[in-house]
Formats: sequence, C-alpha cells, structure tokens
Amino acid sequence: MVVHKLAPQPGEYSYVFGGREPMLSIKPGDIVEVSTEDCFGGRVTSPDQLPSQVVPFNELNPVSGPIEVAGAEPGDMLAVHFVSIVPARKYAVSCVLPGSVRWRQRMKRPR
Repeated sequence: MVVHKLAPQPGEYSYVFGGREPMLSIKPGDIVEVSTEDCFGGRVTSPDQLPSQVVPFNELNPVSGPIEVAGAEPGDMLAVHFVSIVPARKYAVSCVLPGSVRWRQRMKRPR
C-alpha cells in the first residue's frame, strides 16, 4: 500500500467532473491525502465580502482531481473510505447565489 498526496494549487483546480487528464494515478488499496478548497476557492475571507462579487461564477466549487484508479473501467463501482476530514480553516461560508438554484420550482406550496 502506498500513500499519495494530492495538493493542487489554485491554477490546477478543475471546475467540472471529468474531461481532463488525471492529476494522480493510484492502485486499489492505496491511500490518498487530498487537499481541496471550499466552494469559493478560499477567496471569501471576511463577513463583509459578497461571494458573488469575489468569485467568478465559473470558478465555483473547485475540484481536486481527477484521480485514476488502475484497473477501474467505466461502470465499475468503487468504494472510497474517508479516514479523516480536516477543515482548511477555522471558519465556514455558505450561501445561495442568484441563478444557482431555482428554489421556487423545487418547493411545494402549502395548500
């Protein structure tokens, strides 16, 4: 078993799932220590910042990867075990940006 580290820098993040070459190739049973950012790429650093003014919409939800698993084929089911999760910083940010979710269409109206 091998321990791999994947700690991409901001310019190396992907903003879609798939569609690019793997950043790391592993074998089944290997351990991967992955560093990633929050949905705003760590750019929202104070309560007075509006995410919609600090982060371009096409740079939301940075992804660390992809990670290729040797021998895995499309359609295979892979088991991933999280040993631990450590926050990147001591604060968290969350919001709903205009146009990102259509809440009115998803919510049921009371009768």
